[in-house]
Amino acid sequence: MNNVDLSKEPRKLVSVWLDDYDNIFSDFDPRSFSQRELSDDFLNETRKVLHAEKNRLIQLMILVPVGKRNKSDEHVIKNRLHTHFRHTFDHLRHERKIFLRNGVFLTIVGFVLMLLASATSAFESAHYFMSILRVFLEPSGWFAVWYGMDKIFYLSGLKNEQSSFNQTMAKAEIIFDSYQPRT
Repeated sequence: MNNVDLSKEPRKLVSVWLDDYDNIFSDFDPRSFSQRELSDDFLNETRKVLHAEKNRLIQLMILVPVGKRNKSDEHVIKNRLHTHFRHTFDHLRHERKIFLRNGVFLTIVGFVLMLLASATSAFESAHYFMSILRVFLEPSGWFAVWYGMDKIFYLSGLKNEQSSFNQTMAKAEIIFDSYQPRT
């Protein structure tokens, strides 16, 4: 397996135009830039642009109107963005492990329940209790298997997709630049 040195690979340039720095952050969070939560709009727009750029290094250029730039705020914002994306990546990776572990456990439990249901069918005609037990075990087994498989394949896949975006953003080079607003 070849290890590719991503540091030598050209970065994909992604530009975002803002009216001011507040567009990056939630309108409902009054804290300073170093602590504020990121805006859902900012995250969604960035996610749309980067949808096809999984695991590729990017250069995020944040464009702010001429005269509204502040170098010290930009340094704090860069740190906040990287911190947010690293934290979210770590959190999602942990959640994915939990989803996989729970999915495997539920799938195994489901198969065991179905085996027990099959075993009870041998005694079903002789004992009424075995017939009732089979009625409970069989659907429970099927449900556990399907729900476990859903966690393994679908839900952990969603976490993996979100995790990939956050990993890409955590490694992004963030650059601020100015633009002249149209009049």
